[in-house]
Amino acid sequence: MYGTEELLHDVTGRISRLVDSSVGDPVLRAEIGEFLEKGGLGQGTPLHRLFEFLADWSLARKPVAEIDIAIEVFHKSGTDPGDASVRVYIHRLRRKIEAYYEKLGAASENRLVIPRGEYRLALARNIPEVVEPLLKKGPSRRALFIGAGSAGAVVTAAGIGAGVALNGPWVRDTYRDVRRSPFWSALVERPRPILLVLGDYYIFGESDTPGSIDRMVREFDVNSRLDLDQFLMEHPDKVGRYVDLNLTYLPLGAALALTNLMPFLKEISQRGMLRTITASELAPEMLKSNHVVYVGYLSGLGRLENTVFSKSRFAVGETYPVGTKIYDQILDRETRRVYASQAGRPAENKVHHDYGYISIFDGPNGNRIVVLSGTRDVGVMQSADVATNPEALDGLSRSVRGAKSLEAVYEVEGLARMNLMGQLVISAARANLSAD
Repeated sequence: MYGTEELLHDVTGRISRLVDSSVGDPVLRAEIGEFLEKGGLGQGTPLHRLFEFLADWSLARKPVAEIDIAIEVFHKSGTDPGDASVRVYIHRLRRKIEAYYEKLGAASENRLVIPRGEYRLALARNIPEVVEPLLKKGPSRRALFIGAGSAGAVVTAAGIGAGVALNGPWVRDTYRDVRRSPFWSALVERPRPILLVLGDYYIFGESDTPGSIDRMVREFDVNSRLDLDQFLMEHPDKVGRYVDLNLTYLPLGAALALTNLMPFLKEISQRGMLRTITASELAPEMLKSNHVVYVGYLSGLGRLENTVFSKSRFAVGETYPVGTKIYDQILDRETRRVYASQAGRPAENKVHHDYGYISIFDGPNGNRIVVLSGTRDVGVMQSADVATNPEALDGLSRSVRGAKSLEAVYEVEGLARMNLMGQLVISAARANLSAD
């Protein structure tokens, strides 16, 4: 073990090497030195080794690849492309840096950032409207919880929105470029109420004996009380066995996606004209007079599914030639390529691939319909990240040559419910429901 004197000497030497080097931006060197002195990463820990490695290469202005970090920092062989160590520790280091600037570094003029999708330390002004697009940091996820029951699901989603700091002086500046992007500009230019639709799942009870509920049932074709009534009319043998419990549930990924999205929707809604409902409560007439923003799994679209995919290049996967829909797959109708999520069967400590789906188009009366969806949790989270990131929205707009009605698929690397990295794999302009 190090003694106090040896430890101080080692730390001082490392800081001096970084700060006094003639290589690199002196302001970046100074900020790195300040962070090492106060950052609390712990001497000799994996996070400390990772930080120093990134600092050295960033100051030298040399690009670094994931394989370099795996070999040099974590002593991996480089033969296992599925190993999640690098991305997990980058995620943890990013959180440590953010925590430092929330407390010890709050007064700093500049701050260190690890931009999403990159392996380097960069310098940004320590103000939210500069940092937010780089980090996409939402409010603390520890404050979230999901309630059971239809009313509970709506209240939970509304509570998430209410719990976000909506009244800070930086909110409007933070989302200025997002608001002006072609993706969202039509919602701002065509003032209407905004209907936020959460992709919930209607569940009902099954009874083996009268007066008891023995199990909970989820059927993809039964997405509301009306659907259950219709189902029982078609299957009279189930009457008395299937019981309406007035319950729905909301996937955690959709709730986490809302932490980024709700402050922005609150800002652009006119005079508080923002209403939150579940997909199981959505009625057809609501699609005519409101801007609609859907957040949730593809399998939670419910009545929106036909509306979204009626004039789309894409479709939910299905068995060929006809048969059961496979909601963990997105089908490109033109190329017949299938984008299949691995999220339902991830191996322990292994990165899995998920897919986000984004679409925006005119509804039947010139209202806008926005879909921020995915096959599973990190796919939905990626879609919400893109929708509130001005750089990502700019890249999406360029990919479709400025078309205001579009759709896109993103491939996402995830670990558990951590969105490690996402990239656009295909995008296209799409037709509107209304006459153009």
